[in-house]
Amino acid sequence: MFRRQFLVVTLILAIFLPVLSISTIAQTITSNSINLSIPKVFRAGKDEITKNSGGDNWKYEGELTLDDSIKYGWQNTDLDIKYKTAPTKGGGYIKVYINDDSKPENLLTDYGSSPLPLNKIGDKLKTGDNTLVLVYIGSTGNPSARSTINFTFKSAITSPQIKVLSPAEGSVFTKDLDQDIALELTNFVVDNITDQKNHGKLNVYFNTISPSNLIGTQSSSIDKGDGKSEVKFNTKDIPNINKIPDSTESKLIFVLTNSKGENTDFKTELKVKTNYNNLVDIGLPRVTITDPRKDRSDMNINADRKFTVQIENFQVLSERVDGANENGKGYLQIIVDSTPIKVVYPKLDFTFNELGLGALPEGKKTVKIQLVNKDYTKLKPGAEDSVDVIFSPQTSKAEVTKDSNQIQNNSWRIVIIVLTVILVLGGIAIIVTKG
Repeated sequence: MFRRQFLVVTLILAIFLPVLSISTIAQTITSNSINLSIPKVFRAGKDEITKNSGGDNWKYEGELTLDDSIKYGWQNTDLDIKYKTAPTKGGGYIKVYINDDSKPENLLTDYGSSPLPLNKIGDKLKTGDNTLVLVYIGSTGNPSARSTINFTFKSAITSPQIKVLSPAEGSVFTKDLDQDIALELTNFVVDNITDQKNHGKLNVYFNTISPSNLIGTQSSSIDKGDGKSEVKFNTKDIPNINKIPDSTESKLIFVLTNSKGENTDFKTELKVKTNYNNLVDIGLPRVTITDPRKDRSDMNINADRKFTVQIENFQVLSERVDGANENGKGYLQIIVDSTPIKVVYPKLDFTFNELGLGALPEGKKTVKIQLVNKDYTKLKPGAEDSVDVIFSPQTSKAEVTKDSNQIQNNSWRIVIIVLTVILVLGGIAIIVTKG
């Protein structure tokens, strides 16, 4: 009986033990193929050494925050996140786990080259003791190196941070539009205090950080509490902002300085569209009076003189429409000498007679056209054009001559008709008399 049970157990082990062994081997990294190590952390602006706690395990004795980074080393491979989707021999990437790598839900992120900033995974770390597991994935897709680091974490930011509150990325900057700029600063105060940590000024550059591209400096911020302050200014407060070349891919770069006015590494960028010299088409609505032309030598017009209008990047609505404003849709308005004549005009041509202005007194008139939103507010930036003309309600000389000739012709016709009548009546009278 015992022998039979022993044979059954032996048979079961013979069948399943190889399978279990293969599965166990598949989940185990038996070597450190790239000598993956975690010898340092970057804390408070400098490298600090970790301690090896045995094998491929490391420990940092201090406290790390969201400002800090984990620095790891390796050999004989290229680390880059691109190899996750395009495996290549000699390249790979790092999987970062919390606590251990035995559960898929412990995966925090996939990453490439060192260092690993903790603010990338900070929302998944806990205050207190934490263990990160770094696993190397090569071209085969299998893990072939692993290292761990243990450290104490505090969810806090101590280094300065800059966040653009407004305007939105891709906003338009032109000479006809003043843009409000608002920046939120964390752990930094913009003022004129010297020799104090996290105090300084805010430099504004365009496209690159160089002395020639400095277009303004801000020297004050508003305390918002909780370690935050706000810098608010307008483009009209930047004296050299029109130095920015016209482009759909311009950048404003905001850089914090130290108390001595020297640039620090704390900066942020805002991508914008600039058109201060009106050299590029950035898709803005535009309206132009094409006739009468502004460069004409004779600006005299009468009530039947046709004005023509050209509109770009805008749909003119033919009648009032309710609802919220829509980009690129609205009304064409006509204003004469600051008086609105048509607040909704559907056509791209008009005369003074069509506008009901044929009886205006003669003299200089300024005719302005503008595009507005559906709620009648002006576009930002504005889209308008104007032309000065000399108006006379009388018809032109050619028309006067034509009318005079017509009157003269009509007079002669009347004379001829009258003479004809007289002759006819005279003839009748003679016939009657003779009779």
